[in-house]
Amino acid sequence: MFGTGSLAAATLFGLGVVLVAVGAGARLAARARVHPFPVPLVVGLVVAAVGPLHPLRPDPAVTRAGTEIAVVVLLICVGLNHGAADRRAAAATLPVRHLLAADAVLNFGPGALFGLVAGVGFTGAVLLGGVTASSSWAVATGLLDRERRFGNRETPAVLAALVTEHTATAAYLPLAAALLAPGGGVARATALLGSAAAVLATAWLVLGPAPLGPSLFAAAAARLGSGSPIGLPLVLAGIALALAGLAAALGVATAGVAYLAGVVLASAEPAAARTGRAATAVEALAGPAAGVLRDLSAAGAGLGLGLLIPAAKLPGAVAGGLLLAALSGATKVLTGWWAAGRLRPSAGAAPVGRAGRLRAGLTLLPRGELAVAIGALVALSAPDHGPGTGLAALVAVEVVLTTTAPAVVRGPLRPGWYRWAVPTPAAVRPEPPGAG
Repeated sequence: MFGTGSLAAATLFGLGVVLVAVGAGARLAARARVHPFPVPLVVGLVVAAVGPLHPLRPDPAVTRAGTEIAVVVLLICVGLNHGAADRRAAAATLPVRHLLAADAVLNFGPGALFGLVAGVGFTGAVLLGGVTASSSWAVATGLLDRERRFGNRETPAVLAALVTEHTATAAYLPLAAALLAPGGGVARATALLGSAAAVLATAWLVLGPAPLGPSLFAAAAARLGSGSPIGLPLVLAGIALALAGLAAALGVATAGVAYLAGVVLASAEPAAARTGRAATAVEALAGPAAGVLRDLSAAGAGLGLGLLIPAAKLPGAVAGGLLLAALSGATKVLTGWWAAGRLRPSAGAAPVGRAGRLRAGLTLLPRGELAVAIGALVALSAPDHGPGTGLAALVAVEVVLTTTAPAVVRGPLRPGWYRWAVPTPAAVRPEPPGAG
């Protein structure tokens, strides 16, 4: 067995050491009350950048294959984060059109303009705009949970903004990912048309008059995965990979199709109101099993992104990333400030004050799952086509800086207004925005 294995001894040893380093880093982050999301990405960047650690890098083919699988599985899990009830509650909390317009102007626009100035081209600018526009649901809600701020007056605005951003991603991501399609203009046009058709089909399934199909599919997936603690994660991963394979065969962006599949499964809730079995299926698909699978795939995608970035690209990316993080961080804080100020206070309650509006903006600051997925897609497309690994390095720096910034800010502000909170029971998945 040891003489005929398909993986070299150095690859196995290096991968094992890297995974141990990721686990130890996550442990240290948890003890420091910092979200462990950026730890795999940092470990990957360090191994790729530090010369003496280069022997620990797995074989490039293994890294690329593992990263691609992790991104596909991650995106179906992220798509499962929000169902129809969350979207309805978000719309009831704040006007969706106003939120989308504010996000496009304050967050997508500056990122895209920065990309054009940085010389990454039209495709790179579109992708970088998506990175700066997408806050991390997992990191933001983890921050609210650790600091017991789910009961704060500004929190419904934070959750509404997160849900609205992730809903808009269902239209953005398939089309943006299609821009990275290999080949010439014809191949990219085919990918764009196929992705547009997938978005329209998803909109019909989610918003159409007969959502029975998604409900039955969700019920079947949950039933297949029931009875075993690993059954449901395996079913979800299998669905994601099978759909990605089908999309690749048709020339459609695989990442976009995986995300749309999660959106369709999560939107089986209208029929769930009529069918108790469907309701149970939806809860199972969006429950702890999907959360564990999302965290594992996010770790794999982050680690892969770090390992795929050449060391020569990091110095320039750090300089540009500092500027981009400062710019996009300021616009995100402004978005949270604006959203919290638009909340309608309940009878007898005071509107959200300046401290609460600033807390809302700082909570929206971290970029996470979607940013890592976009960065990994860019890294996987290089060097044959796409904007190149320079953009992937810029995305990696943006993710690391924005996910660690709240912890840096929290330290000196701990005795004051930042720690103000209404005690609420901790929850793995918070109530829909606007609830309560």
